Order: sequence, then C-alpha cells, then structure tokens
Amino acid sequence: MRRAVVPLAGPPSLGWSDRRTVETALITHRYGGRFHAALHEHDLEAAWRELQHVMQDWLSCRMGLSAVPDRPYAHARFQSDCPSTTGVHEEARCKASNDALLRVRRLRSLLHVESRWTMASQQARLIFAALLRDDEFPEWTGRLQALQRQPGCLSVLVRDAEAAHQLIQQDTARQRRESWREWSQSALDNGGGRLYRWIRSDGRLTCAMVPDPAAGSGADEPKFGSRRWLNTLRGGSSAQMRHLSHHWLRLWQRQELSPGEQSEWLSELSNCPPFPSRAAWTGDMVAAVLKKMKRGKAPGLDGWLVEESRLLPGEILQSIAELFETVEVDGKWPAALWLLLPKAPGEGPFDRRPIWLLPILYRAWAAGRAQAFAQWRRSWRKADGDVGAEELTWELAVELESAEAADETVCGAALDWSEAFDNIGLSLVARATEQAGIPPWLGRPLLAAYSAPRRLRLDGALSCPWSPTSGILPGCLLAVFVLGILMRPWYVRTGLLHGKLRRCIYVDDLTVWQRGEPAECAEAVSDALATAHRFEQAMDF
Repeated sequence: MRRAVVPLAGPPSLGWSDRRTVETALITHRYGGRFHAALHEHDLEAAWRELQHVMQDWLSCRMGLSAVPDRPYAHARFQSDCPSTTGVHEEARCKASNDALLRVRRLRSLLHVESRWTMASQQARLIFAALLRDDEFPEWTGRLQALQRQPGCLSVLVRDAEAAHQLIQQDTARQRRESWREWSQSALDNGGGRLYRWIRSDGRLTCAMVPDPAAGSGADEPKFGSRRWLNTLRGGSSAQMRHLSHHWLRLWQRQELSPGEQSEWLSELSNCPPFPSRAAWTGDMVAAVLKKMKRGKAPGLDGWLVEESRLLPGEILQSIAELFETVEVDGKWPAALWLLLPKAPGEGPFDRRPIWLLPILYRAWAAGRAQAFAQWRRSWRKADGDVGAEELTWELAVELESAEAADETVCGAALDWSEAFDNIGLSLVARATEQAGIPPWLGRPLLAAYSAPRRLRLDGALSCPWSPTSGILPGCLLAVFVLGILMRPWYVRTGLLHGKLRRCIYVDDLTVWQRGEPAECAEAVSDALATAHRFEQAMDF
C-alpha cells in the first residue's frame, strides 16, 4: 500500500531542502528493489513501470501534494490552436452576457405587448413570469417586482437593461482581446508554431468528408466524382483516420526491394572512419542531456515532459542511466507506442506531414548518443553533411559572386527527396549502419525504436497499433545522421566523375555545381544528376 505524502506548509519551495534527502531515500527504497530485479531479468517493461512510480511519487512529494493514482500510460496532452472560450471564467462571462441579452429581449417584448394591450393581458403575465423566474440578479429581481406595482417605468427599465447588456459586451470584448494577446505571446515564446498554424488554417470547424477505403481499391476503386464515389464519402475524425491510414500505411508498410544493387552502393561506406568508443551512462550525463533539451514540447504516450524530468534528483537519474545501459545491451526498448500527429491539413493525405511524439525515455537517450554521432560525422570530409545549411548557402553564394566577377559560367542543380524520411526502408537502414561501422550498442536500440509499433492520432480518433517496414522518425535526433549515412554513397560516387564538380549535402537536400566552361559544366552536372537517378532507383527512395 502506498504511503500517503504529507503536504508541505506554504509554497513547495519552503521546507523542501530539509526533507529532500529523506523523501528521496524513502521513495527509491520503496521501488528500487523491484526496479533492479526487473533490470537483472532484462524485463524492461517492468523496470520502466517501477521507474515511473518513482518519478511520479517523488514529483508529487516535491510539489507538496498527496500521492495520486498511477499516471495513465496512453496519455498525451495537446495545446489548442486558438484561445479557449470555455472554462470557469469564460463560461461565467458568457452566461452573464446571455442572461442580459435574454432580459433585454423579454423587456422589449413586454413593452410591445403593453403598447398593444395592457400589463394585465395573458401575454404580458407570461413574459413577466418568465422574467421573475429566470433572472438571478437580486437588483433586477427587485426592479421587476417594483415594475409590477408601477407599470409606467417599463421604458426606463428597457433602457437600463440595454445599457447593462452593452457594458457586459464591452467587458467580454476586452477579456477576449486580452486572451488573444496572452495566447499569441505564449505561442511566440514557444517558437510561433501554433500562431502560424492558426494563420494558415482555413477555418473549418469539422473534418472534410473523404472516401471510405472499404468501398474498394485498385481496379475496384470508384471513379472520382462518380455517383458511387459520392456515396462513399464519410465525415468525422474516424473517417479521416481510416482515409489517412489507408494511404500512409501503403508507404510505411510497403514491400522492400531485394538488396541487389544496394550492396554495391553501400560498399562506399566501408571506408568510413571508426566510430568513437562507447561512453557509459551516468546520472550526471542524463542530467546534462535533459538540461540541453528544449522545453515546451508535447509529450509522447508516456505523458512525461522535459520540464518534469529536469526536476528529478541524482538518485532517480542514476536509475534512468542504468535503464539506458540495459537498453544498449539488449538492443530493445520497453513496449512503448510511438505517436504520430498529422500536420498542416491539405487536400490529400500526403499533403499532411507527420509529426512524431517520442517518449521522453527515447528522447533523452537519442540526445545523449547524438553527441557521439556528431563527433563521428566531424571526421568525415567537408560538405559531406557535416556543415549547417547557412554555411552551405554562403559557400554557394560566394562561388556565384566570384564567378560573376570573373565573367565565368556556373552550372548546377538542387535536389530534394520527396518524403525522404518515410521512404527509407528499415532493412536498408540496418545494412547501411552495419556497413558504416555503427556499433551494435547504438545500432540495435536505434532500429528497435524505428521498428516499434506506432499509432496515428487525429483529433479525437486513435488508430490501432501497426508495425512499420519503412520510415525513420523525423523527430529523432539521430535520424539526420542516419540519413547522412545513406546519402554518403552518392557523395563518394559523384566525386569520381569530374575533378571540379562541387557537391553539398544537407539532410535530404543534394546540391551540385561546377564553375568553368559552359559545355564542361553542363556535362558534369548532367552526369551527377544521372548518378543521382541511378542512386534513387537502387536505394528505392
């Protein structure tokens, strides 16, 4: 039975320094035995559950709260795309405005009835009874009762009710402006993404109707615009979910090509420099990684935020480090589900770019091992994916200005792979990382994360879990390095074509150019593009 946590007196910061050591020792002792036993048996699911209990109890005690029920595993919080008009204060404000408007309308109706008949008529008595029944303000209730005794002041009461309603409307508008200002400032402080999405949104209140995939596919698929196609249209989040899943899963669960020519291209990775030696995980290393991670990001299905993880003490961070050590030995992760959110609504399913919400456990591990990857990439040749986009842009700009000043010709081309992250087969990733010399303690957990069951979330709908055969995670810090490994064969092959040909790689963007005689430059760039086409066909991008 869980021991109740004694609330702290005053703010959470008061008195915590005196109790921190004792409470931390009690909580870690309560779950530490089961956690280490699960690690010894290589039961990562049980170890993660016990570690979540430790994190939850410690944070509850840190905030001076009583112990709360276990945090639901499949829980994620999402920020709204516009200021909320509901809630305690907003609902009270809306109710006051609605009551004032209803009072004005009923008093106007009563004034109209009085002008045509009398206050003693049946219509007037019904309106007056409704006013007394529904008005919750004592001031207005008293004035209405006085009106029953002195009907002559009805016109004055109507003017006062209209003025009161106008004041409430002005206050509501002021509060609405303030809510928008606070929401916009909060969105800008977190990068401006929500504000940008709101500006781009088309204002639809509901999901567009889409054809039901169950109606047929391939040769049996209804013709667009036909009566049969119109009869397959369905609306709502679940229909959108089926529509997106039908199209996206054909990409994420596609049949991969046989290695064949891929082996020849991957042989170019054999001369990669050796990967740095493994650094063991420690509690201090986990703390340093969490400190550098960005705040304000939506949680994954585990529900943990970076801000919460930063508060954890060294004893719990050491347990996380021990879990990471076991993950790298076993080459697998706890049975966590990876959540996908479609972004930027468009006309078709492939106009919606996926966003992956990764569990905090994997985010921290990937951020720590990204340092080793970055060190390894710096030992590669210049412009082979180890420089930033700004440096590459300035390098090309200087080349163009220099050629113009010397009255020379520059010929080039820029390529961008469509859905690059989603088109990459996971078996290709496994062969490429092994050929490049990525050690198993890093490659196996990485592939286990990319192969883990995933779920698609759209508005209020959540899809069933499915296992992918292609698609690396764009939200993973290591995905950029994996893509750089896959692009290296193209970089090496094009370097053998012409001595003056320049090549640059930035993630999935390939740029080639040459400066000199027009015919020679055009031939060099043409050969590079032909090599890129053969590379695309062989790698099945």
